[in-house]
Amino acid sequence: MKKLLLLLMVLVANIGCIARQTNEPALKKAKDYINYKITYWVLVERKKANAVKEKDLDSIKSEIGNITIDNVTDFQTLSKTLGVKFKTAFDNITNPINNIEVRQYASYPPADAADQLTQRCFEELKTHYPGIYDAIVIHQEALTKTVAQYLVEKTPPPPGEQETTETIPKEIVNAQNDPPPPQSFNMLYLVLNFVSILAVIALFLYLRKEKSKMEQRLQPFDEFLQSEKETVSRRRKDEFLSSLNNNNKAPLNGEDIEKTIEGSNCFQTLTAEVKVLKKLLDQNNKGNRSMYDNSEHLMGKTDPMDIFYMSGPVNNYFPNSAKSLKKEGTVYKFTVSKNKQEASFETHTAGAPVSEIVKRIESYIKPACDEDNLPDLNTKNIITKKRGTAILEGDKWVIKTKAVIHYE
Repeated sequence: MKKLLLLLMVLVANIGCIARQTNEPALKKAKDYINYKITYWVLVERKKANAVKEKDLDSIKSEIGNITIDNVTDFQTLSKTLGVKFKTAFDNITNPINNIEVRQYASYPPADAADQLTQRCFEELKTHYPGIYDAIVIHQEALTKTVAQYLVEKTPPPPGEQETTETIPKEIVNAQNDPPPPQSFNMLYLVLNFVSILAVIALFLYLRKEKSKMEQRLQPFDEFLQSEKETVSRRRKDEFLSSLNNNNKAPLNGEDIEKTIEGSNCFQTLTAEVKVLKKLLDQNNKGNRSMYDNSEHLMGKTDPMDIFYMSGPVNNYFPNSAKSLKKEGTVYKFTVSKNKQEASFETHTAGAPVSEIVKRIESYIKPACDEDNLPDLNTKNIITKKRGTAILEGDKWVIKTKAVIHYE
C-alpha cells in the first residue's frame, strides 16, 4: 500500500508536465471576441433581409464591427451597445454564446482550444439562425486562426520547453557562456512520464485484485442469503396452504381456490362496479359522437371560392395579385369571411417542404407570424396555434393580427 501511495504522489506531481494548458482568462477574452464578430455578422445578414435598419447598424459599426481581439471589451459592454434595438439578436445569439463555459477548454493546447471554442459558438449560430448560417460560416476558419494565434501568445509554455531570449533578461543571457544542455532535463521528463504510466497500470491491477478478493469474501454471504430467502418463501407457502386446509377440512387445489375467490362478496361487488363503469363510458362516447355530428351539420361546408393560398407576405401585407387556388408553392391558407373584406390565415406544409420554409423563416414566417419556439434541424412540421387576420385594402391583404405558430 505504501508503494502504491508513493506512485500516486509521483503521478500527481507530474500532471502539470503532461500537456500545455490554455490560459483561462485568455479563453474568456477570446470568447468575447468571437461573440462580437458573430453578433455583427448576424446583424449584417438580417439587414439584407430588411429585419434590421441600416442606420441602426451604422450607429454601432465602429463599436462592434471594427473590434480586434486585443481591444475587445467584455460582455456587459456589448450588451449595452446592442440595447433595445437589437434585443432579438441579443437573445438568440449574443447571450447563448456568453453562457458557454470556457473552463472546459482550458485543458486543451491553445490551437485545439481555439478550434473547439469557435466550433461551439458556431453551433449556437446554426441552432438559432439556420437560415443565415451558410452565409456566416465562411468566416469560421479565419476566425479560428486569429483566436489560436492569440491563445498561443497568451499561454505560457509548459515546463521543460526551452525559454526564448525574449523572456530572459539580457544580463543573464550574456552571462551564460556555456549553458547546460537540456538533454538531462528531457530525459528526466520522459522518465517521470513513464513512471506515471506505470503507476496508473499498477493502480488498475491492484484495484482489480482487491475486487476479486472482495467478491470471494462475499460469496458465502450471498449463498447464505439466497438459501434463507428460499427457506422463508417455502415456509410461508406451507403455512398458507395449511391454513386453507384447516378452514376447509380438506386439501384445496387450484380450481378450488379460484371458485373460492369468485364466490366471495368482494369479487362480485367489484365485477358489478366494472360493468356499471363500462355502461357509463359507452353512453359518454355516444353523446360525444352525437354532439360532433350535430356541430358538423350546423357549421356546414365552406365555399371553395372563399379559400385561397399565398406564398409569403411582403413586409406587412399579402399582395392580392399573388393569391392562388392551388396549394403548390404556397405557405399560407386564407379563409375569407362573409363580408369579403376580412380573412383569417394559417400556415400549411402541403405546398412546400418544411426544411425549405425554415430556411427562409425571415421572409416567409416572421412578418406574418409570432413563434412560440425556435426551429431546429429536426423540425418536421409547423402548426398554427392561433390564426392571424388580414383586411383587404385595395389590391393587398394588410395583416391586422399575426398568427401564432409552433415548430415540431
